[in-house]
Amino acid sequence: MKNYLYILFALFAFNLTLSQTTVTENFDSDTNGKEYDLSSESTPSGFWNGSDDDSSGYGWEIQDGETPSNNTGPQGAYNGSYYAFCETSGGGSDETFILESDTYSATSTTMSFYYHMHGETIGTLYVDESTNGGTSWNNLLSISGEQQENKTDSWVQVTSGNAPFTAISSSTNKLRIRYVSGASYTGDAAIDQIVVTYSSGPSISVGSAITGLNYASGSGPSTSQTTTVSGSNLEADISLTAPTNFEISTDNSSFADSVTLSHSGGTVNSTTIYARLKTGLSINNYSGNISATSTNAASQTIALSGTSYNGENSTWNYYVDDSGNNSNNGLTSSAPWATLVYAISQAVDGTATTLNVGAGTYTEHSVNVNKSNLTIKGAGSSSTIFDANTNNQFLAITASDVTIEAIKIKDYVSDDNSSDNAYAGAAIRVGAVEGTRYATSSLSGITLKDIYFEDNITSSYGGDGGAVHVNNNSSATTTLTISGCIFDGNQTTSTSGYAHGGAFTLNSGNVVTIENSVFFNNHAYKAGGAIAFYGDGSSTLTINNSTFYNNEGKANSCTQCNAQIVVSGSGTQAYINNSILYESDPDDSYHEDIIARYSAAITVRNSIVERTDDYSSGSISTSSVSNSNPNWTDPANNDFSLPDDSPAVDTASSTYAPADDLNDLVRPQGQADDMGAYERRN
Repeated sequence: MKNYLYILFALFAFNLTLSQTTVTENFDSDTNGKEYDLSSESTPSGFWNGSDDDSSGYGWEIQDGETPSNNTGPQGAYNGSYYAFCETSGGGSDETFILESDTYSATSTTMSFYYHMHGETIGTLYVDESTNGGTSWNNLLSISGEQQENKTDSWVQVTSGNAPFTAISSSTNKLRIRYVSGASYTGDAAIDQIVVTYSSGPSISVGSAITGLNYASGSGPSTSQTTTVSGSNLEADISLTAPTNFEISTDNSSFADSVTLSHSGGTVNSTTIYARLKTGLSINNYSGNISATSTNAASQTIALSGTSYNGENSTWNYYVDDSGNNSNNGLTSSAPWATLVYAISQAVDGTATTLNVGAGTYTEHSVNVNKSNLTIKGAGSSSTIFDANTNNQFLAITASDVTIEAIKIKDYVSDDNSSDNAYAGAAIRVGAVEGTRYATSSLSGITLKDIYFEDNITSSYGGDGGAVHVNNNSSATTTLTISGCIFDGNQTTSTSGYAHGGAFTLNSGNVVTIENSVFFNNHAYKAGGAIAFYGDGSSTLTINNSTFYNNEGKANSCTQCNAQIVVSGSGTQAYINNSILYESDPDDSYHEDIIARYSAAITVRNSIVERTDDYSSGSISTSSVSNSNPNWTDPANNDFSLPDDSPAVDTASSTYAPADDLNDLVRPQGQADDMGAYERRN
């Protein structure tokens, strides 16, 4: 007696937590000739429906006895009177016929049915499952070609979980039977006696994975993020266990390694779970899964990931080295990545990030800096060197708030001839990637700092900017600062189009400031041996405390273009303050230092300028400007420091002078600031 009571109790408990439904479709209460080709049309069981996704006008059709065509189809139903088949005559060849189930909720599903596939041009019969209500499908069964040789041959049953019918997954909520017909009318496949049983036992549902549980080393734990957990038909509470190095909470206050969610009547309503990365972790990437378990329920997991990173200077620091490997985590100088391209790909757009590039020589090219709030910082321009080994540009900046600093860029060549200025700027392009002529969105906060640009050449068609080119941006504004940079021996050489700006070009929509920089031995095939500025009323160039020597604009059929700096275009404004422009070509007295063309206006203040000129309503206004020899220490050997007797000493204006000079020497050293990039040490 006790055993019977125990069995009855067990069955009762099982039924409390397991709900089972069986749907049988044998079509026997259907109507001969009824066709299911729309989702609004349901079979007698109400569980199977036509589909709007099948071939238009072709659906499974109800039949008793033989199909209308000879030499295909069964002699009759598996049992009873009716079955469903695909009529492949009258244009029904090479078509798709679909029956779809209702969407249901279950933790396990089984399915069986009988098929008859007689005919020389039988196609393929499929069964598919969906876990998202029919948005996407996964195939479970595929039967192709004639399976029965005669109408009278027996029907064949297939059952899920028995080959060739793959078991139905526990998360399936929709099924379909799909037939793709063959090339002729002898392809009438048929089905009958479809049985689907689905059960709802204890189940746990979880929310999305959590990423970005990050903190700067020493400042943990991370800020928490949330996911959800719920349960139904439960036999016991849900236990949640955090992975190593993470902790979880239900109130975002008390965090622990594990949490229990109590059920009520077998249900845990959707509950917010907070997760965070534990404090005190060393610099590294961390990941793992929250496990959610309950008696007789399939366990579920929620993926977590986070990083303890070097937060020096309030930024996320990554490391690159020419001896590194991209399989490293890049979080420390002892585990650096190998390439700048990979490092940029790992940065999060908008998150303050510094890519520290170690001393060494790199040959990367065609780099796109497309993440904002990013700094690429080398170990110094004499230590971190990007040296081209192919004829490709080095780098494009296409995001705001980008700083490139403390590197050398040398020997890059841009020689593609496909489009005017689409490949300008052999070292750095600002605003658009190579191959794109115009920038189309505003960019701001871009800084090039302490970079040595050496022997870069733009020889592409109409290619401006031997080293740096700022793309024309007529629909928006690009803002750029160049600070503490040296431009040495860069060139534009194309004889086609307009090869301006031996070192640097800027255009419409550009607002550029240059300070504490030195330009020497740069050459342009046409205008502006150092700088060419072809702008409009939306453009401004400001140059403070910079030095220019032997930058030859060769003109070559460009009227009044033979100067170190050429500014051209109505409404274009340039301001040159505390700067020295002298000996644009030491071997030729016919070259100028500054030329204003086509209604451009240049204002020069507190500077030394040897020669100026204007053309076609261009204008140059001056204040406290002389043409005296600055008496550089040794310009022939690139030493542009100032001796005590230089007229550039103590004659600059503090209004325009940066706080320190190219060598980070504090200004002023004497009674007033000095002109040019170098402050005379007191």
